[in-house]
Amino acid sequence: MHAQADPLAADSRGLTPLHTAAAAAEPDMLAALLAALPLERAEEAAAAAEAAGGVAAAAEKGMGGIARRVGVNSDANAQRITPLHMAAAAAAGEAGEAAAAAVRALLAAGADAGAADSGGNTPLHVAASRWGG
Repeated sequence: MHAQADPLAADSRGLTPLHTAAAAAEPDMLAALLAALPLERAEEAAAAAEAAGGVAAAAEKGMGGIARRVGVNSDANAQRITPLHMAAAAAAGEAGEAAAAAVRALLAAGADAGAADSGGNTPLHVAASRWGG
């Protein structure tokens, strides 16, 4: 990856290189993109959530001191699809183990498994809807 490339730069559809690597089940590219994202401590995320939405929001964002990669839950597109949604869809398709590895890498980086897209679907819903094809 180019040293000045922005892993969260969205295209005209609101999709980032992180979305693309997750959808393509490209583990090396996904690892490089995740490594380029700065870390955010859970305490910082909880404080920001509390300031924005109160104690309940802070509880939802808290991760027990675990750090997560800033931007791993990027959902600035119209459908609010995160990279984890895209990896889950690929894992249920022909990409198989490479996509499952992408799902694991995103979760390890702090991806929100409960993030709902604009239709209310979580990554698990996406995978289940595509399973068996």
